[in-house]
This record gives sequence, C-alpha cells and structure tokens, in this order.
Amino acid sequence: MYVYIVIDFLLLLLYIKDNGRNSKKAFVVSAIILFLLVSLHDGQFTNDYQQYLNFFLGKNSMYGTINFPNNIENGYILFIRFLHVFVSSSLGYIFSISLLICIPFLYLVNKLSNNRILSILLLVTINDGLTLQTFFCAHRQMLAVSMLFCVIIVARKRVCCWKLIGLILVICAVLTHSTSYFVLFFLVLLYFIPFNNKKIYYILLGVSLVLGTFINLSDFFLNFISFFSIIDGAMRSVNHVLNSDHYSLGIWSFLPLTILGFSFVYYTSSYETNNFYLKSFVIGVVCKNLFGFFPLINRSIFFLILLGLIGAIPSSLKYNYSQRYIYALLVVLYIYFLNRMLQNPPENFMLPYNFIFD
Repeated sequence: MYVYIVIDFLLLLLYIKDNGRNSKKAFVVSAIILFLLVSLHDGQFTNDYQQYLNFFLGKNSMYGTINFPNNIENGYILFIRFLHVFVSSSLGYIFSISLLICIPFLYLVNKLSNNRILSILLLVTINDGLTLQTFFCAHRQMLAVSMLFCVIIVARKRVCCWKLIGLILVICAVLTHSTSYFVLFFLVLLYFIPFNNKKIYYILLGVSLVLGTFINLSDFFLNFISFFSIIDGAMRSVNHVLNSDHYSLGIWSFLPLTILGFSFVYYTSSYETNNFYLKSFVIGVVCKNLFGFFPLINRSIFFLILLGLIGAIPSSLKYNYSQRYIYALLVVLYIYFLNRMLQNPPENFMLPYNFIFD
C-alpha cells in the first residue's frame, strides 16, 4: 500500500510546486509516473489481471485459452491474436496493454484539461483508489475505454473520414467489452439533454448523496434487473455483492467524489454549465452514489468519471483565489486516501501493489 501513498504524495507535491501554471514539464513528469505505475504493476493479487495474462499466454483461464476461447467478447479475442503476432512474452503483453491504456487518456488530458497535473492526481486519489485499480487489472474494459477516447480524438481533429473511423472504433469498443453499450447510452443522453443551470447539478448531487447514504435501493434495483433480465448472471452478481462486506459503502465512500462534483460546478463559469465533460462527471457521481453497490453500474460510470477528470476541471482554478481552496481540498483528500490505504478490507478496497520484477 505504501507505493500508492508515496506516488500520491509525490503528485501532490508536484501539483503544489507547479502552482496552477499547468506547465508542460510538470505534466510530462506526472504522465511518466502514471505510466510506470500502470506498467510495472505485477497484478498477482488481481484475478482479472491473471486471467487475461493466462489467456494471452495460451494457458487455461476462466475465458478458456487463446485458441479455444469461451465466455469472452470476440473483439478482445481478435485483438489478443493480433497482438500475439508482435509480442509473445508476459512483459511484452503488459507493456503493450499499458501503452494502449495510458496514451489515449494522457493525450486527451494534455489537450483538454485546464490543469493536467490535477487530472492525473485526482485519478490516483479519488474513488478509494478504485479508478486507478481499473487501469491495473480491467484490461478488456480499459481497451474499450481507450477506443472510445480515440473516437473523441478523431472527432476533435476532424481527420479524413472521421465519422467512419469513429463508427468503426465504437463497434470495436462494443465488441471488446459489453459495458460500452451502457456508456454509449449515457453519452447520447448527456449530449442531447441540456444542463443550463447550476442548481440542477447541486440538486442531483445532494439528493443522490442523501438517498445513497440513508436509503437502501438494493431491492428496487434487484426488481429492475430481474424484470428486464438484460445481462446473464446479473442477479447472481447483485446477490453476491449485497451479501458481501463491500456492500456497506457508507457516506465516506460517497462524500469525496460528491464534494469534488460540487467544487467543479461551483468554480465553473455560468456560461460553461452545459459542458459535456462536467455533465459526464456529475452524472457519474450521481450513479455512483445511488447504485455504487452494483458492479455493472460501477463499470459503466467509470468512463464518465474519467471524462470528468479530462475536461471538467474549471479554468478558474488557475487563479490564486481558488488555488487556496483546491490546496486545502487536496490535502483533505490525501488524508482520507491515506487513512483508507492503511486500513484492512473491506474498508480498504485496494489490492497490494507488487512490482513486476519482484
């Protein structure tokens, strides 16, 4: 756990030293730190990581083998077979996956974030570290997320045939991980539904925090899932989570993200309230507050949270009057993060960090 604590502290110092200047040099340093953190992670304590690695190496896994796959999306199978043409070792796989996961995210942070170091710092700190952990072990989902990031990249650059390229990338993302369906559903809604008043954000964040903390929504959600039966094993997954210690999330799991959501909205200028990235972040936080106990929702809103970290940080945070507040907030978040990392499960959701060369 001390690796997470030290890295988070280094990024915090780097942010304070940069003093809101959003300098290129500081961003490069923080980007290298993130890439090394992802690529040097052993993952022996994460089941997904081991299953994907065994699948790539041709060993037996919960998804079968690379030659005889089962219960896994065809897009991921084709990707792994293509990757196998160029690399065959575990180190080659991990390095390649880390590049494909990190580069699109860091590219968008570089182009869109009003404070690039803060984007990376928050990635490591928020959500009890689970956002960062998804980079480590959820390779299939992260590949789909990276493809969706590439859709944003080609759309912004308006490259030749960008609509066709974007459509192909969306199809590839859906064929790589099923949560892409839900992500696309959220994105279409957010694109067409306007949020022109800050009060909408405040109400959504406040109500979701209260409901998620004091009202048990699990029965409603179980009935909803059983009625539609949209995903194989959904009921089994929900029951497993509701019967585990991890279901008792409590207000301390909701509060940091909610406070961050309130802060982003407060410091966003009135003419930027319909910012697509701000809407994505707030709706992600609201869904986390209401349905954070359900793995599918957690997986689906992950992309929305990342979008917020990329483009929702208000431009006004670079001014001195708001820097003092952000410094104080980051110190509080770090103390909270430190406290969670030093606790034992289920209070600490993070898995131990082992270097790949250990």
